[in-house]
Amino acid sequence: MFAYCGNNPVVRVDITGYFWKEVWDWTVDIYERNMAIQQQQQALDTQIMLEQINGTKKVLEYAVDFAESLWDTHVLNVKLEIDRQYQQDMAIIDMWEYFSDNPLIAVDTATAVIGLGSTTVGIAATAGIVSIPIAGQVTIGVVGAACSIWGVGRLFVTVWEDLLGGA
Repeated sequence: MFAYCGNNPVVRVDITGYFWKEVWDWTVDIYERNMAIQQQQQALDTQIMLEQINGTKKVLEYAVDFAESLWDTHVLNVKLEIDRQYQQDMAIIDMWEYFSDNPLIAVDTATAVIGLGSTTVGIAATAGIVSIPIAGQVTIGVVGAACSIWGVGRLFVTVWEDLLGGA
């Protein structure tokens, strides 16, 4: 009870009478400093959290942009593949219509392709790449060469006449 005067109220006296006010002011000052430190810590924690949120937001934005660019690239590649396939299909349809309108050219083309293929097989057999009896090699070689010459020659003449009007 007499701690303010060293438990000796007779010799050690609070001359000003403000000891308890000074103790109170000191306590309030310590409390206010503590609160200021807590507020600064909360502000710092909030700032760190906002930076983390912004960093996460940026990472997510980059991820979304990257995913969108991948998707756009994928969609573009699919579109290009569809366009390429469509062009191939249209070329086949055009070729089919051309051969339907010109059956002799279709026969000449087939003969040339079969002849060139047969000639290739005959050469491969002669070179020992493919095993065919000698009679077969000669037959394939002669028939293939004949078909090739006839088919390619007819194609050349037909296309020449078709494209250039026989000039």
